[in-house]
Amino acid sequence: MKLKLALCLMMSIPLAGCFMAQKSTVIPSKQYFDKESQARIRLFGPYGNATIKHYVGKTCEDWRSTMGKKIHHRVNNGLPRRIKNISLDMPITKRSDSASNDKGIMFRDSFKEYAIDAGQPVTLDGSVSVQLDNYSSACRVAVSFTPIAGKDYEAYYIENNKSCTIAIREIQNDVDENNLAKTTEVKDVKGCSALGDRKF
Repeated sequence: MKLKLALCLMMSIPLAGCFMAQKSTVIPSKQYFDKESQARIRLFGPYGNATIKHYVGKTCEDWRSTMGKKIHHRVNNGLPRRIKNISLDMPITKRSDSASNDKGIMFRDSFKEYAIDAGQPVTLDGSVSVQLDNYSSACRVAVSFTPIAGKDYEAYYIENNKSCTIAIREIQNDVDENNLAKTTEVKDVKGCSALGDRKF
């Protein structure tokens, strides 16, 4: 029995390496985008996980009275598998280019792109939970902003000094020396989280 288990483990290691040695696949989104009434947003998360969920037409108050009341934490699934980045043909930035070429085993960045209605609030709800034998942590954060029609944005979850936040950046029309679209911080962002949400 022990011999069979050892053989299975030995076979699974190169298989995992085979999966993770490949770059992530980029899949075209089936969602329709109307630049006159919508914006686009790229949401990052590890291993294809939805670390950030978005709620269109929801203010901070709307979110807190509905989804914000639900206790949930998203556990990152880092098991070896093919990662699919979902693209709505947004401009390539430094981070999205890095995610598309990421071959990481311990960590791999990924993204999904969405069309969202412009001119109304969008709340981004980010959460990560880690459960180990002698360690556990969880952090949840939500922010809200109002996208502008025809604009492109990207957002990602950040943990730092036992706290978490969501960074939102607007993708610009000009490019850097590597022909990648530049980004600038979106400053008109409202925090939706209560102090008790950010726990470690």
